[in-house]
Amino acid sequence: MKTGKYLFLWEGPRPMLFRPLAQDVPASATLEVRTEGSPDDAANEVRRVIQGSDPDVPLSGVRSMTSHLELGNAFIVFRMAATLSVFFGLMGLLLASIGLYGAHAVAGRQPVRSAPARRRGPVPRRGLLARLIRARATRDRDGSVGSVTRGLVAAS
Repeated sequence: MKTGKYLFLWEGPRPMLFRPLAQDVPASATLEVRTEGSPDDAANEVRRVIQGSDPDVPLSGVRSMTSHLELGNAFIVFRMAATLSVFFGLMGLLLASIGLYGAHAVAGRQPVRSAPARRRGPVPRRGLLARLIRARATRDRDGSVGSVTRGLVAAS
C-alpha cells in the first residue's frame, strides 16, 4: 500500500512508512485483516491464531470496520454538523412558536379595526393570521417610508 487515509475520510491520501514491530515496539498496535466472509468469524480466527503464537499478547477492541467507522472519528464532523442543525432548527421552531403565540395573544386583546362597530370581547379566529400579517406589513411599509423620508430630509 503506497498511500492511504488515516484519520478522516476527506483527507487526501498520504504516504505511510510501515516498520516491523520488532524494530520499534509500540505501546499498542492495530492489526487490520481483510476477510471474504463474516467479520465475526474472522475475528475469532485471528484471536485464536494470535493467542496460539503468543498467549501473553493481550487483545482488545476487536471489531469490524463498519463498527469502527460508525463509532470512530471518521464521520465526527458530519455528525456534529447534523446535531447542530437539528438543535438550531428546533430553537428556531420554538422561537417562532413563542412569537406567534405572543402576536396571537396581543391581537386577541385588541378590538377589530375593520368592523363598522367596535366590538368588545374576543376577536373572531377566522382569518386572524392573515389580518396579523397584513397589519404588520402595512405598519412596516409605512414605517420604512417615513424613516427614509426623514433620513433624506435630515441629509439635505
